[in-house]
This record gives sequence, structure tokens and C-alpha cells, in this order.
Amino acid sequence: MGVVRPAVRELLRLPRSADSVAGVIFGLGPSLTSLRRCSLTLILLAVYVIVLPGEVARADDLDAIRKQLADANAKTARVLNELKSLDSKMFAVNRSIAKGETEVGQTESRIRSAESHIRELEGQVSVIRKSANTRAARMYKNGPSSILAPLFTSTTLTDLSKLGMFWESLAEKDGKSLNEAARLRAQRDEEKAELATTVENLEARVRSLDAQRAGLKASREQRAASLQDLKVAIQTAMDAEKKVLAARAAAIKKPAPGPCTPGLPARDQKLAALLSWYSPATGGAGLMPSKLGPTGVVTTGDASWYGPGFDGCRSASGATFKAAQMTAASVTLPLGTILKVTRGGRAAVVVITDRGPYAHGRVLDLSQAAAQAIGLGAGAVNMEILLPTEPAPPFP
Repeated sequence: MGVVRPAVRELLRLPRSADSVAGVIFGLGPSLTSLRRCSLTLILLAVYVIVLPGEVARADDLDAIRKQLADANAKTARVLNELKSLDSKMFAVNRSIAKGETEVGQTESRIRSAESHIRELEGQVSVIRKSANTRAARMYKNGPSSILAPLFTSTTLTDLSKLGMFWESLAEKDGKSLNEAARLRAQRDEEKAELATTVENLEARVRSLDAQRAGLKASREQRAASLQDLKVAIQTAMDAEKKVLAARAAAIKKPAPGPCTPGLPARDQKLAALLSWYSPATGGAGLMPSKLGPTGVVTTGDASWYGPGFDGCRSASGATFKAAQMTAASVTLPLGTILKVTRGGRAAVVVITDRGPYAHGRVLDLSQAAAQAIGLGAGAVNMEILLPTEPAPPFP
């Protein structure tokens, strides 16, 4: 096919007008050489049209699929970050709402206390007025004699003066009590009004926060729906990529054992930086490193492991394969993909650094350390691609 392309390109430099081609085909041309030349041109053009576009289309299809997958993964990472930000904002809003509702309750309690004090003051005023009214009624009932009698029975001016001071003190005491009660009641009324205004402001603030929370919730639901669509897109792209690569993978033969080529130091440093950044961990099925987020795209397939005979050799990524590192090999997944592998309630997070497995029906080869972490010899595992929730060191 490599010979055909230059030939086609060369022949495509011939005149392309309808008249020249038709003249040669229908015997209008000057010579048999032209006819042969045109026939060869048409044959090679047919080869170019029929054969080459199919090859180009297949390559373009794979590139388009991988671009779609990369775009979907990038969008998923952005949506996950947006969801994380929205959750943080909703947490802050919920906390502010709870604080505002607490303040409303405390202020309403103070209003009830002020109202209780006002009622007490009104009771005191009522008692004072009642007492003053009783004395006035008694004097009115007894008539002037009840007031004049003490005046006539007083033997000295001193007694008369004391009697006047007594009545004056009673009147002054009643007046002071009434004035003090009225002053306190006015204070409590003012305090109650201020507290009522405070309650109104707090309730308005809580309503505003409720509106913010509703908006955040709607945004989160929208992002969650987008995430579901992206999960479907990722799964579709992965399935399409897997289908395109299946034919190639079927034709790949496991390379014969040969001399072990060491990895590239620069790639080893990049891999070490990535592994150190997210600290691959093992644990239960709910395992999730803090710097990574799930995509929800989970596939199942048969896996195996490798280690002896490969330790210290260069992997497909250029990094040195180390059986003790949490890595894996895949025929289809891009190098550098971070994958959560789960089996029997145990999980491990690995990085795709190599190509394989080449055994029919298997989709993943784990490093010895990763396989031991989930108790795998060979068998079915669940696999989920994880995405960084913050910028990650590049690899490979």
C-alpha cells in the first residue's frame, strides 16, 4: 500500500479535464501510449477510491472516537469539580440557614420575655392605680369629714405638718411608681419593636438563603444529569474504541521472550511523581483516593497478573515495570489511565503503564502487587476509570 500512494499522487498530477480523459478513453487521443497511460490512471484511481479511503476512514474513526473519549473525560472532570464546588456552597448555605433559624428562635424568645415583662409592668401599674383609686373612693365615700377630722383633732402644728407630709408622701410614691412603670414599659415596647425588626430581617435573610439553596440544588441536579449523559458518552466511546481495536488486538501475537530493555529514567520519574501524587491505595470496594473522582463507568472483564520475568524491563509507556508498583497493562485503555479494580469486595487503584494481556478473552494484566492486594490469580474484575479532581502530574 505504501507503493500505491506515491503512484497515485504522481498520476493525479495528470490533466483532469473531462475532455482529455474522454478523448483517450474513446479513441480520440493521438496515441496508444496515452490510452495505456489513462487506463493505468483509472485503475490506480479506482484503487485509491475503493481501498485507501477505507483505511483512512478507519484511522479517522479511531482518532475521532479517542477525541470524543478525551473530550467526555475532560468534561466529566469539569462537571465533577463543579459538583464539588456546588456541594461546598450548599454546605455553607445550609449552615448559614441553620444559624439564621437559630437566631430567629433566640430573638423570638427574647420578644416573648419582653412581652412577659411588659405584662408584669402593666400589672404593677394596675395595682398602683387601683390602690390610689381605693383611697380616693374611700375619701369620697366618707365625705369631707374624713379629711377635715384629722385637721380639727390635731393639737399642734407639728401633728398637722406630719399629717400633710403623710398624704404628700403617699401621692408622691404613687406618682413615682406610675412614672417608673411607664418608663420601663416604654423601654420594653421599644425593645420589642427592635426585636421584631430583627426577626423580620433574619427571616428575610433565611428566605434569601433558601432561594440560593434552591438555585444551587437546581444547578447540582443539572450537573448530575450532565454527568449521567457523560457517563453514557464515555461508555459508548469506550465500547466503540474497544470494537475498533478488537480486530487489531486479535492479530497481535505475544512477543517472543527476548533481552530485557531497561526503562527510561525520565519516564520512571514521571510515573513515580504520578504515583506519589495520588498515593495508590488498597482497601474495600468503597476505596477512593482524595485527589481522584469516580466516573460511574464500570466495566467487567477477565484479568490476570504478571511480574516474574518482566520486573525491571521497559513497559510500553517507557517506564520500568516494577512488580511492587500499583500498575497494570491494557490493550485498549490509554497509557496513563487511572483505574480502580475491584474483586470480591477488595479494591486497588492502578495506573495503565503497559500493553497486554495477549491471552484470548482477558482485558487486564495487573502487577503482582495489585493482584495480591485484591486476591487475584485470574478471573473477573470490575473496572472503573477515575479522573483527577485537581491538576495531576503528566504521564507518560
